[in-house]
This record gives sequence, structure tokens and C-alpha cells, in this order.
Amino acid sequence: LLACGMGPQRMLWPVGLLGLGVAVVLAWLALSVAPRAFARAEGIRQEALRAAQFSQLEPGKFHGFLRGAGVFYAESQDPDGGLRRVFIERHLGARVEIVLADRATQRVEEQGDVHVLVLQDGNRYETTPGDPSVRRVHFEEYGIPVRVDAAKGGPVRVEARSTADLWRDPDSHAQSELQWRLSLPLMALLLALLAIPLAELAPRQGRYSRIGVVILLYFVYSNLLSAARTWMEKDWLPSAIGLWWVHALVVLLALWLWRPYLPRLHGASPSVRAGGP
Repeated sequence: LLACGMGPQRMLWPVGLLGLGVAVVLAWLALSVAPRAFARAEGIRQEALRAAQFSQLEPGKFHGFLRGAGVFYAESQDPDGGLRRVFIERHLGARVEIVLADRATQRVEEQGDVHVLVLQDGNRYETTPGDPSVRRVHFEEYGIPVRVDAAKGGPVRVEARSTADLWRDPDSHAQSELQWRLSLPLMALLLALLAIPLAELAPRQGRYSRIGVVILLYFVYSNLLSAARTWMEKDWLPSAIGLWWVHALVVLLALWLWRPYLPRLHGASPSVRAGGP
């Protein structure tokens, strides 16, 4: 393209517009879409953990519930999911309750917060340790509600927090995530700026001869950003420096690579290459 008279200034516009378009898409994904996706995935994981606390009651196994205050056992399972010959023991303060039922089913209420064990055709025994008396109650249907607490998954992952929330948080982890999100579109713009000088080849140089250099430059750039992010999270780098020093190095490299083109960008005639008219 240079040999056909298309100088670096004319190539800067299409390459720059392409880089700007990619940067805008990356900014939308990194600043808005990705945090919402992480938050949604975390919500699904927490919901699955909560539901797993009191679900999949397999026959032939003892299952604890009520935070260890109850034990459930079923001998077999019907094709419709109902459980047969059910045994339940739970502690109600100082009292102990034992339930024997012919059949049991599960019912979910209050948007999954309450699971109800519906026991049918059985007997309930109540006693107090040390007391020889036992209270026996026969029932046709007896429900045991079990409130399922939200699974405690620890603090919200920084990847799932909104960009506005990270902006207001001075914590090093929050700032490292914020700068990482901002670095992705900035990286696209700087790589587009480097593309033109890195694409120029000597007359007898193969068109793919600089592919290795370009790939190496990209990996060094991305790995330095990852390393700087880790150093920020460990408080080895202040937030004011953060990931910006990596971008500053790339800007200096771009200025150095663009140095031969600066006269042409200002309207001066291109310099004559050595070795030919």
C-alpha cells in the first residue's frame, strides 16, 4: 500500500476506525455485559447450593437437615418420586420427635424458601430424654416445613460487581478489576496504533515475517497487564500506578515506531530510502 502511494496518514483512518469499533464493543462487554453475566452465574450457583441443602432425598441413605437437628431416611422410591417407609428423627428443644410414615412427598413453597415434607399414613412419637413416657399420635397426613437458608457463598466476587460500584470502592481488589475492565478497550486502541508501523516490510521481506514479533508483543502486553493486576491485588502497586504504567510503555513504543512517519504526517515529502533512487 505504501508503494502505491497510500501513506500512513491515509491508513491510520481505516485502521483507527476499526480499532475504535472494536474498543467500543469491548468497553460495552467489559463494563456492562460481563459483570451482569458474572452476577447472574453467581446467583444461579447460590440458588443451586441452596436447593441442594434439602433436595434429592435418595432412598437407602440417611440425610441430615435442619442444620443437623434432623435425620431423614426412606427405604424405597415410587416411580412418581414419592418415598416409601419413611423414618424421621428431629430434635425440638429438649424433646425428640420420631416419625414413621408409609409414604412421603416433597412440596416447595414461597419461591423455594420452604420445602415441606408431606408424610402420609404414619405415627409420630414424642419423648424427652430421661422421661419414660412417650406420646404417640397417628396421622393420615402430616407436614414438616423446612426453611432453606440462602447458601453462604462468602462475599460477592469482584467480577460480578457493577462498574459504578467498583468506581466508588477504593479497595485494591476493586480498583484492579476496574482498571482491568478499562484496559481492554484501551488495549485494542493501542494495538491498532501499533499495527501500521509493525506491518511495514522491506521489499524482499516475506509478508508473514513479522507475525512472530507481533504475537510476542501481544503476549508481553497482556501478561504485563495480568501481572500488574496481581501486584495491585497484593498491594505491591498503588492504585495511582496500577495498570497504567503498562499502557504508558506501549504508548512510548508506539511513538518510537511512528517516529519515521512523523514528517509524512505533517505534510513533508517522504524520505528516500537508502539503496535506491
